[in-house]
Amino acid sequence: SGCEWTVQIGNMPAYFGHSVFNVDGLGDLSLDHSVSYWNTSASMSNITIHINSEVPRSSEFKIQVYLRNSGSPSDVCNLITQWSLSTHPWFMTNTCFNKSAHSYSNSLVLKPDTGVCRVERGVITHAYISQNNTVPCDENYLYVEISTSIPLFAACDNKFTMTGFGPNFAYNDEATAYSEDFVNVNVSLNLASGTLVLSPGIDAGHRWNAGQIYIIMIKLRNKAVGSVPDIHLVKDGLPMLSSVKMNVSNTTSEKPFYLDVPVLNISSISQSSRSPCFQGATLTINFLLNVGISSYCHPSITLGGLDARFNPRLDTNGNSDWGNTFVSILPRTANTHYVVKVLVDNPVDVFTKSVTLNGTYGVTASVVNHIAEVSKPGYSGTGVQLDVAVSSSSSTPCAQNTITVTVTPKTSLTCASEALLFYFGPCMHIDADNSKVLLT
Repeated sequence: SGCEWTVQIGNMPAYFGHSVFNVDGLGDLSLDHSVSYWNTSASMSNITIHINSEVPRSSEFKIQVYLRNSGSPSDVCNLITQWSLSTHPWFMTNTCFNKSAHSYSNSLVLKPDTGVCRVERGVITHAYISQNNTVPCDENYLYVEISTSIPLFAACDNKFTMTGFGPNFAYNDEATAYSEDFVNVNVSLNLASGTLVLSPGIDAGHRWNAGQIYIIMIKLRNKAVGSVPDIHLVKDGLPMLSSVKMNVSNTTSEKPFYLDVPVLNISSISQSSRSPCFQGATLTINFLLNVGISSYCHPSITLGGLDARFNPRLDTNGNSDWGNTFVSILPRTANTHYVVKVLVDNPVDVFTKSVTLNGTYGVTASVVNHIAEVSKPGYSGTGVQLDVAVSSSSSTPCAQNTITVTVTPKTSLTCASEALLFYFGPCMHIDADNSKVLLT
């Protein structure tokens, strides 16, 4: 007693969190004025124990250090033990005052099977991803399964990063995540780099066990045009788990970010009047989309095939399903018939026209994707139709004859300022004073 023994174990590996230690096996002796510390910034990490009591020769005691393993894989480490004898700074006697401290150091001898300092390497053993919605610009749920060969702890940086989506893989960077195994799961999207990061809320009550498959649901919004990328999963931080390619479903619609391509189809065209010169005839166009389109895609329909002389314009009575602006403010459902009503002015002549529809959709006005044009005949006009009957009063040579032309309109004549002209054949001509029709 009166001298201070210092037991120092150095070159320990780095750890996460605060260490707790005790010394066991001192019998009736007590550990007094004990200090332990971990120096993670220096090349050597140390535990120092000060014993202010008599330690008998050949006594054996055990030092137990409770700490958290490093996140970095490790197979071996070179532990160094150092023993030193020195005087208490506050307790000086003739026994120890002028004596210099003595120290001895050597490498600690370890049994090969103890695994001291060994931190095992982990891998991602299972990675799967699928989706449940192929509608452009609509909400989509990504279904993710992850399993690892080692347990994960809250002390580590438990972030999983999915890569390979490509730039602008979602409508925007807003997303939420949910799992029945954790209170919360943080998710972040980086549209520029095409990555998605998941951070499950691992804690004492919500553990991440080795070999268990954890399911995480991610809600985000689809972009306008789909793709099916190869997605890889990696665990960042410590412990780092190498990247693996995620498995996907064999069902095409369940592959992540596979999206439907909209196609228009005109099912029927009808009109309220085919009479010549009728103004404001209602042209009713029935069409459908093969897939749904979310209103977030700002879908629009353009009517074509009718030039200016028909004066086409939308029916402002509000009877059109698509709206008077031809821009949808509602989501559009697949294989549902929609109606657009257009007012047209029929010309005087006979005609048959094909009506065309084409569309656009996209995330913003500057991002436009075209729906292929579709054309269908169905708008026509009868023109002026007349029944003409010709009769004569006499067939006697040189006799006065009256030829009567009887005209019966088969269609209504509503053409303002239109002249109805009759042309007689080569057997007649008008005399010089325009007073008679003479037979040649």
